[in-house]
Amino acid sequence: MAESQPPPPIEKDGDVELSEQDQENVGRREKRQRRKRMKRNPEVHAFHVQMVRARRQGDLYTAISAMREIIALGTRPSPPMYSALVNLCIRPGEPVDWECVQEVLREMGVDGLEMDERTYTSLIKIHLLEGRTDKAYALLSEMNPDRAETRPKRRTLFPLLEKTCSEGNVEAVKECIMRYESLGINMCQNEFVCLVGLCTRRGDRQMMAKLLEDMSRLLYSGVRVDLIEMIEAWFAVDCRVGTQVTIGSTGRCPACDTRLLSVDLDREETEMLEREMHVLISTQLDGRERRKGSETENVFASQGRTHQGLRGLNHIEQFKQFVRQQGGFDVIVDGANVGFHNQNSGKKNPDPPKMKYWHIERVVQQLRPMGRVLIILHAQHMRPEAMRPFEMQLTRKWLREGIVYVTPHGMNDDWFWLIGGIMCCHNRRSMFVVTNDHMDDHHSMLSKIAFTGPSYRRFLTWRERHWATFTFHNGQPIFSFPPSYSICTQSQDPHKPPVLGVSLRP
Repeated sequence: MAESQPPPPIEKDGDVELSEQDQENVGRREKRQRRKRMKRNPEVHAFHVQMVRARRQGDLYTAISAMREIIALGTRPSPPMYSALVNLCIRPGEPVDWECVQEVLREMGVDGLEMDERTYTSLIKIHLLEGRTDKAYALLSEMNPDRAETRPKRRTLFPLLEKTCSEGNVEAVKECIMRYESLGINMCQNEFVCLVGLCTRRGDRQMMAKLLEDMSRLLYSGVRVDLIEMIEAWFAVDCRVGTQVTIGSTGRCPACDTRLLSVDLDREETEMLEREMHVLISTQLDGRERRKGSETENVFASQGRTHQGLRGLNHIEQFKQFVRQQGGFDVIVDGANVGFHNQNSGKKNPDPPKMKYWHIERVVQQLRPMGRVLIILHAQHMRPEAMRPFEMQLTRKWLREGIVYVTPHGMNDDWFWLIGGIMCCHNRRSMFVVTNDHMDDHHSMLSKIAFTGPSYRRFLTWRERHWATFTFHNGQPIFSFPPSYSICTQSQDPHKPPVLGVSLRP
């Protein structure tokens, strides 16, 4: 049988356009070659280390000097290093050294490198520091949103919005907001602080009404205290009242006697979130998600990425079929998170973390009155040779009772309890996932990968109503379940809960 050949490169306008994987392979090969050259020339390597250290310390002139020495020795800096040097030219409170900026850009031109998003963003910030807002917007117009390398990000747009708001340039502000919307970038609290400040100075009621509506839609839980104070000041102008109160366990507001609602996803939204999470998992499995370390941590995204990714998705489909056959569960326990509880507190400990299976057993026993319980455990934690006799008895008991699902090697067990928790909400509105994992990596990916704002909000809505945390006291688990009301912004006489800390707990 003939060996399968990779698809030919795409011909476009007389040039050869490399596929995404070919471009990645070329980049890796060039990086390896550059490292080899540095190892062969210790002097170049020493200057490279000096440049990296100077960049980290914010020492612009030492970094530029090291770049000159590297070039004089016949070696060229890497493209990311050029971008980092341009970013280093941003020094708030100090005049911009345009000679250094032009020198770095000139060397990039010698290497035939085009400016990427990071370089554009740095130049935009430099122009804004100099008060050249028009030139900053001109650079933004040069960025091609259809190319990943030059697509503007939130860090590109926010400095422009902040500057134009402080200048009171309403037309430029509207143009910037349109950029956010066209690029699918959600505005966050920093943007709203600038915009509310602009509305307050101008007394723009129409714009303020739209901002309050946008905040209700985009800021799911927790509004910054300074933003709350700005909103209160706005209402105080017209002798209206905005009051900060403490909501009790019943969810009733002492200021207006309104009871806050428990906001949850309906069946259709839950199914949409399940599909979106499936796409997110697929993106990670086939290696399209470029987080640092994702390639090495995921064996399904290594050689033969497409076929391995399909094999990983088959495991996900098998788990989903298992959940359907079982009719769902009332509680899903993140077994590893419970078993390793409080073993990564940062204290120096010569002994490696040890899975405490009896912690999982005690959690399961306490949760049984709530309904059907399922433990998610990775295959590496079910190896008999790694367990003591009584631990082996516990795991065998779980297997006999059918309350443990063992996830395969090479896959993240988080995916299983996450997708399982969403699936079980179809028919069980009081279903909970028990874990101290805040799922920050998952919801940050939902907000950064090709997902829209509603997808991100759906995930946060689900997480708030179905996420339970735990701790142990004298060896017994103590659980913290969601309150009877949602802490998201609610529009019945708008309630905007302020941020009290990093946790979503009130």
